[in-house]
Amino acid sequence: MDTNSKYHIRYDWSLIQKDHDDGMTWRQLQDKYGVTSSTIVKAKQRGDFNSRNKSEAAKIYPRKPLTEQHKLNLSIARTKYLKENRIKMK
Repeated sequence: MDTNSKYHIRYDWSLIQKDHDDGMTWRQLQDKYGVTSSTIVKAKQRGDFNSRNKSEAAKIYPRKPLTEQHKLNLSIARTKYLKENRIKMK
């Protein structure tokens, strides 16, 4: 704990980085360590933390294909929206 401020919390960024490298998301890091996303961003700017870019994250968390039921629900919702908003679409 820093003696200059009673609210200043020092995080062990090596542990946080290790968990992030092992596949934890920022939200999971926030829950486990009590760190906020703005604190993670500041640590990233200082060079204490390295996050994944979008292409690296996509390899870890691939998108799931849509199910037929999900496609049907989307189609119904789009059709309903287009019927209700014909004026906006012209």
